[in-house]
Amino acid sequence: MRMVRTTLLGVVMAVLALGAVGAEELTGLPAQPAFDREDPSLWAPIVKSGSVIPLVMSTGDVAYSGGSVDIPFNLNQRARVWLAVYDASDAGKGTTGAHGPFEAWLRLQPGPALFVASTAGDDFEAGNNVITWDG
Repeated sequence: MRMVRTTLLGVVMAVLALGAVGAEELTGLPAQPAFDREDPSLWAPIVKSGSVIPLVMSTGDVAYSGGSVDIPFNLNQRARVWLAVYDASDAGKGTTGAHGPFEAWLRLQPGPALFVASTAGDDFEAGNNVITWDG
């Protein structure tokens, strides 16, 4: 029995070795061009369009008591802006935590602010701008 296992192991190792050697040669693929990193003509098509300028947006607190509200903001460059409205009051926050028997709270934690609405993206130029939310 030991002789059979040893012979079988030898055959398996030979098949794996031959499979690995045979897999190294890829045939039927088209020839790939050589790439010389030192040749400057290969880098000529790559054009730098300019330095990156980070977008800076600033706004202040806006009082809301229902209805339509104008939200002023300032941009340092042209941008597309979406307004996302969240209710951060205690009434708008849900509660999270582990539940016990009969869905009793084991540990009560304040949840995240409640998502209310969002606007379609609008394009704005650099400078002072106003976006209106209809409530």
